[in-house]
Amino acid sequence: MSQDSSHLVASFRDFFKKGQKALESGSPKDAISHLNIAKNMLSDIVAKGINVDEAEVVSLETLIQEATRAAEKKGKTRMLKQFQNLKQGASEFDGKHKIMSIFLFGLDNAGKTTLVEYINNEEFIDPTPTVGVNITRITLGSIKFVFNDVGGQEAYRANWMNYWKNPDFMIFMVDANDGERFDQAREGLWTVLDDPATSGVPLLILSNKMDLPGAILLDEVLNSLNAGAITDRMVGSFAISVKEGSNLEKALNFLASDALNDEEFRAFIGKEIDRLNRNFGELYKIFIAEAEMHEREKRFEKALQRVYKAKKIQEELFKQGISKAQKEITRCNVWSTRLEKVVSAKQE
Repeated sequence: MSQDSSHLVASFRDFFKKGQKALESGSPKDAISHLNIAKNMLSDIVAKGINVDEAEVVSLETLIQEATRAAEKKGKTRMLKQFQNLKQGASEFDGKHKIMSIFLFGLDNAGKTTLVEYINNEEFIDPTPTVGVNITRITLGSIKFVFNDVGGQEAYRANWMNYWKNPDFMIFMVDANDGERFDQAREGLWTVLDDPATSGVPLLILSNKMDLPGAILLDEVLNSLNAGAITDRMVGSFAISVKEGSNLEKALNFLASDALNDEEFRAFIGKEIDRLNRNFGELYKIFIAEAEMHEREKRFEKALQRVYKAKKIQEELFKQGISKAQKEITRCNVWSTRLEKVVSAKQE
């Protein structure tokens, strides 16, 4: 095994152990992030033809599943409590609310009404198909959301714009488990986007039912929708499961941060996400500083190991929607390529 490969294996085991400890200490989200980095490193290890103990692979997958279940359970419980707190606060408010109108659209069975019911009732309810439009008002703290949930059946799609009331935001939902209708979903999305009345209105794309085994990955869903061609407005996208309550906090954080700019609501949704990203940002700085130190002292193998770790952290942040992580990933790629050449030359 080459020196750089042995460092890669050591880094894999390091993040594996950190993930295991985070799960044991009751921090499932931290565990998932560490274990996902370990999983990415494992892919690199296998690609290099390095043998890995099958027991480690099985243990990694088992831990990721356990951490995911724990995070979903913890997140759902926390979110329900926060909803209750905000609703209680709203009843005591002086009546002055910030009103936000949302145009909620997508094919039938995508989960639009289910999403609204989940927010409103704090539990999963399987509703009947929407006929025409459902208008639901939900007050959370100082914010009053007005959801205009339009029916997704084929008979109603041509009339979606009849229900357009100059909303502040659009949410488009798609069933990630129904790939056969992605073409219909794309057509429906662009019918609305191409209407001049919708120009510039922010858009949130939610790929629902990520909990199902046959769910298509978010990147593939976005490609099928031709989402990359949307350039005239702010766009956010998340894979979610309304049924399991998964990733809803990230979607709502986007809505609050970029559209509402409401400090109370942003704190309500985004505190945990910000904390996690902060922790990884600090860890990244440590690895970079150590890599620079080792390179100055001509310990190139150790420097390379730290760069590998730093890169994996930025890759995880990029998956969480931190776009500026791409710049740091590129930096690490250039740096590791240079160090790999130096290490290889020393071994010859």
